[in-house]
Amino acid sequence: MAQPVYRCGPDGSTYTQAPCPDGTGHEVDVADPRNAAQWSEAADVAQRAAEAGQRMERERLHNEAARAQVGAARLDARSPAKLTPLAQGETRRKVRRAVVPKAACAKARGNAARDCRPR
Repeated sequence: MAQPVYRCGPDGSTYTQAPCPDGTGHEVDVADPRNAAQWSEAADVAQRAAEAGQRMERERLHNEAARAQVGAARLDARSPAKLTPLAQGETRRKVRRAVVPKAACAKARGNAARDCRPR
């Protein structure tokens, strides 16, 4: 059998198991009207919901791991030219573009003028 519960305070937001000290509160009916079959059904629903939540969490973690692997593969993707192996002792070096003197650019005409534009 449940103990009585009292709702106290000016706005009724405080609950106690003892009568309100100022005598303004009232007893709250906390009896559960459900029968044993309804209790059992509620427990089954809660169990299925918990299992569904665990299944969804496993699927989410699996999907996140798969996306992380795909993302890592994309970050590591290189053009085929960069994947060619180097000979022993060989290093990759940057190719510098030829610098066109200002005087030559000033004289350039037609298609040659595009070589003088900054890149």
